[in-house]
Amino acid sequence: MNQLFQHPVVQSVSKIPAVAGLLLMSVTFAACHLDASIAGTQLTHSVWVLLLAWLLPLPRQLYAAEIRFTLALVALFLTSLLSAYLAGDLQHPTYFRPDLIYLYVLGALGVLSTFNLRKSWLIFGLLFAISMACLVIYKDFVYGGIRGEHHGRAIPYGIFGITSGLICLLFATDKTLNRLLRLLLCVAAIGGFAACIWSQTRIAWIYGALWIITAGSVWLVKSDFSSSRKILLVALGIIFSGLLLSSSNIIQSRGAEAVSDVSTYLDGSNKNTSIGQRLELWRVAVTAIERAPLICLQ
Repeated sequence: MNQLFQHPVVQSVSKIPAVAGLLLMSVTFAACHLDASIAGTQLTHSVWVLLLAWLLPLPRQLYAAEIRFTLALVALFLTSLLSAYLAGDLQHPTYFRPDLIYLYVLGALGVLSTFNLRKSWLIFGLLFAISMACLVIYKDFVYGGIRGEHHGRAIPYGIFGITSGLICLLFATDKTLNRLLRLLLCVAAIGGFAACIWSQTRIAWIYGALWIITAGSVWLVKSDFSSSRKILLVALGIIFSGLLLSSSNIIQSRGAEAVSDVSTYLDGSNKNTSIGQRLELWRVAVTAIERAPLICLQ
């Protein structure tokens, strides 16, 4: 049997599901930056399609970290399934559909373990995905949309934009890459940040700011700069942030909305606001954990 699996023809045929899965993962990743409805459908169905990569033995041994991460997500799926069953949400498939994403890692692990992924593949996927995010901004401008309207889901759009932009920025610091590619990655990072700002997603703004502050602090501590130069860089960063906050009408208006939402939630006058609904969800979650720690039902 082992000789059969080691036959060149069998090995080539066995890679067909994995190649198709890798292509599907790449298209889905780009779709997450372009259109929420397309991405949602692809994510739901690819959860099962990617499992085809496990039909034949894997070409390499799985790492312990990969196994632990996969088991953790499967455990999250099972607990979510139990909670949905006890709450009666399984009678409405659309309620539980987003939780299927926890199982995505099963198929993705089978697909990715078949390849020795190259850095160039990842970079090309990121550049293509960022171009899709920028296409949303272009379509919003041309056709009169606002806040990622042509994407369909402003919040995921902003989160994907900032995350991919930050990853591009990390790759841009890799001195083993040629200058042109590093320049393209810097441009892509700007495109990702632009998508985040355009989405007006406040949590993505906070996430990006915290990430940049943390990474910048670590970089300054490990750098060989003098104390005076470090202080100068920090001062310039603060000044730049102040100018950005004071000159951006989008950031100011969204910040004012956030303050108003929190105020009306705390005084009880209106909890049906963007932030008020989230605070209410957190309150309900804490109450459910207090009453039933294992199943989290009220």
